[in-house]
Amino acid sequence: MDEPFGALDEQTRIKMGHELLDIWSKTKKTIFLITHSLTEALFLSDIVLVMSHRPGQIVGVIEAGLPRPRTYDIIGSAEFGAARNRIWKLISQDDDESGDNGMASL
Repeated sequence: MDEPFGALDEQTRIKMGHELLDIWSKTKKTIFLITHSLTEALFLSDIVLVMSHRPGQIVGVIEAGLPRPRTYDIIGSAEFGAARNRIWKLISQDDDESGDNGMASL
């Protein structure tokens, strides 16, 4: 899924994220999701692969380690914040090395 919720308003994006989690809980099928949203990546995923700019390479693997079922309250937790910070550091490192101020894909 390539940024499936990118064009949605935040409320609809959250609802669709919960729908995706519900589908996953019923099917247990692997879902590969591409997003530029660090919060969305962590909330919806068990594993986040962080990619560099050019060339696109995986520069880090972050295991979310968040409990299931997921509720939106988890976003305010220290555990969530720490995982989000680890992703941000990887992206920031890539920006510093490439001289680019853009956002890497997740």
